[in-house]
Amino acid sequence: DVDGEILLEPSHLVLAVSDGMGGGKAGEFGSRLILSWIRKYARELYDALHDSDDPSPLLDLLNSAHHGLNALASEDPNLQGMGATVTLAWITPARLHLAHIGDSRLYLHRPEETTQLSQDHTRAFTQWQNGQISEVQFRMHPRRSALYDVLGAGHPSIHPQIASHDLRSGDRLLLCTDGLVDGLWERHIREELSEEGGPHDLVQNLITRSRKASREDDVTALVADVLEL
Repeated sequence: DVDGEILLEPSHLVLAVSDGMGGGKAGEFGSRLILSWIRKYARELYDALHDSDDPSPLLDLLNSAHHGLNALASEDPNLQGMGATVTLAWITPARLHLAHIGDSRLYLHRPEETTQLSQDHTRAFTQWQNGQISEVQFRMHPRRSALYDVLGAGHPSIHPQIASHDLRSGDRLLLCTDGLVDGLWERHIREELSEEGGPHDLVQNLITRSRKASREDDVTALVADVLEL
């Protein structure tokens, strides 16, 4: 529960959420490892991204984290199947670099529209985005949470989403795990992000509204406002 401001230049801002999967404590351990991995290599990423718009260092980061999770799980039977989603927004002045795998989400809200920048790595999400099923059918789909791409979990390789987007003053970002989306339809997310108020209050409102509708999963959510570029 953190609230504050940061002046980006000459720094960068890293926002990330991760949701673990696997039996017992393996999932929670996996998500903590991923976030620790990001912190560990933040300095190297800053150096790589500081003078370049090439987001490929983020791909290298996720690949190394993926192989690290699999290697650790292979050494401990209690960690069999350990995996994690991650949605990472690396923010430089006027630019956002996205590294994403799984079904946690990143939304970009502007007065005229709210856009999900990340893509859920599930077949059901692809069907919804392609217009093959409705949002109602997507939310009721029996395999809505069946991930085909995730960090670790014994997968031999990954194909994360790596992208870059322009930012402008007044943009609002939401990063969240799938537990938040369980209780909120897309219009609800738009409504909440359109409200006035600071990020702290918005996060509380989003979580409260989601939990009233669904308590199936834990929820992690971050909101950040781009005040001025």
